[in-house]
Amino acid sequence: MALNYQDSQPIYQNGIWKGVRDDMPEGYFKLGERILNQFKQNPDFIGQIDSLTGKEDTYKSMGDRSIRCALWLINQGLRQGDIVGLCSKNQLDCCIPLFASLYLGTICSPLSHKYMDEELVRYYIDARQPKVMFIDQNNADMVVETAKKMGYSMPIIVLGQKDGLLSFSDILRAQNDEEVDKFKCTDVKPQDPAIIINTSGTTNLPKGVLHSYGSYANMLKFFKNDEEPSTVIGFYGINAISGLRTVIRSVVFKATIVVAENLYGTESLELIEKYKVTRLWMTIYTAFRMMKTPDIFKFNLSSVELVAFGGGKSDEEAIKFLQKLFYNADLYCYYGGTEFGAALTNKVDFSKVDFSKVTSAGRVMANVEIKVVDPKDNKILGPNEEGEIYLRTPKLMTRYWDNPKATADAVDSEGWYHTGDLGYCDTDGDFYLVARNNEFIFIYADKTLSSVIVDVIKEVPGVDEVAVLPKLHPDYYEVPMAFVTVAHGMQVTEDDINGAVQKKLPDYMKLRGGIRFLETMPYSDSGKINNRILRAICQSFA
Repeated sequence: MALNYQDSQPIYQNGIWKGVRDDMPEGYFKLGERILNQFKQNPDFIGQIDSLTGKEDTYKSMGDRSIRCALWLINQGLRQGDIVGLCSKNQLDCCIPLFASLYLGTICSPLSHKYMDEELVRYYIDARQPKVMFIDQNNADMVVETAKKMGYSMPIIVLGQKDGLLSFSDILRAQNDEEVDKFKCTDVKPQDPAIIINTSGTTNLPKGVLHSYGSYANMLKFFKNDEEPSTVIGFYGINAISGLRTVIRSVVFKATIVVAENLYGTESLELIEKYKVTRLWMTIYTAFRMMKTPDIFKFNLSSVELVAFGGGKSDEEAIKFLQKLFYNADLYCYYGGTEFGAALTNKVDFSKVDFSKVTSAGRVMANVEIKVVDPKDNKILGPNEEGEIYLRTPKLMTRYWDNPKATADAVDSEGWYHTGDLGYCDTDGDFYLVARNNEFIFIYADKTLSSVIVDVIKEVPGVDEVAVLPKLHPDYYEVPMAFVTVAHGMQVTEDDINGAVQKKLPDYMKLRGGIRFLETMPYSDSGKINNRILRAICQSFA
């Protein structure tokens, strides 16, 4: 699955950069049918490999299990528009309810299995009202007990084994072979709802992003078939848009997925070497963590042909590191979001005369329009003028689920999605990301980007990872609070960190919120530092 990279000059008209138009072929949006057809046409193809056990999962088995799951859902009375809940770590069965949901035109709504608490489960059940829930055995107790407290009744199926609960293997065995053989997908339209994906929830409780069959299928236009089947590995959970997209596109484009959980450091490289992985998708934060992993260049990574990274502002040092580590691979940077998939892409090329382009987030992709707007007066800005990024695309979400106010705040009457992210474009149409929308700290009459403080702390010898968040303060409104992990075998003190901040930054950026040393950073399913967990710690000290 190579990227469908657009190397031609985008159109610039009235302050708007427009990518080329690329219409979907007939039936392209029928994801369930396309997935099931792949399973039937290529029964012996290895669709998944369990990285822990080495077990191989063929398309024949995946197709059979997904049809049986769909038949069980039908027998439970689920119909188009009903919500199927899913919460699981990465494992061979976690994608099966997703495929079954796509077959039936129901709405699959994955929930993060990491850092699950009663507040999150209550919020999820209240907002989604799932008719059934598929969940891994580690989180079953939390869901069962919370639903019981709420008086909410639904079948809960365990992907594994759990005393007192129906297992996934049990419901599959109960289905009739004759019904399996004659199963057909429910007919769907492009505008029909397909998937609710949670926003990262790194700052507050997540919003549900509703995508239709049409909008989600448009995201797949980002990719094109390889001449030979590829092997991919995901750094994301299935509840994140990138993880979900990895699962769907891998079947649609006939690729083998190495299924793994919590991929960081040498564990991921061992799998890449072992299974001769050809395609990698990661956040820039995964690259940062790799940079600090000892002995990382001892692995044979020659099989990797493509590495795509995003999720934050590009970093020249990280890009050079990725080029050295994956020396046979093409590097692509992309800019995207849960609400709209990928909107910009940049093939990193160190041979270009203008080396500064390597840190660009890229040019406008097909079927995307982007403009940069002054947030004060909504004026469209010209090249090299910094403002908020607006975009319009058929990949855009239908709406935020059950949240019309959030939808109205995000999407204006002309269909422009207000990302909240700051950036600018140059005269060639290359965009540069300045800051994501959750990075600001408002300190009395001033404001700062948390990344400015993070960059200073990262330079302190011995510091491994850093996050800086706003902590409420009676005099300053918000003050910066730092969370720090220390590299193995090193020592770092509060004085070391405070001294660096005071030396290089103005007084209002001092860490008046304090410094908290952590054994490990909490991560979201997309591989980013989970600021929602850290924000809760901040609030507990406020």
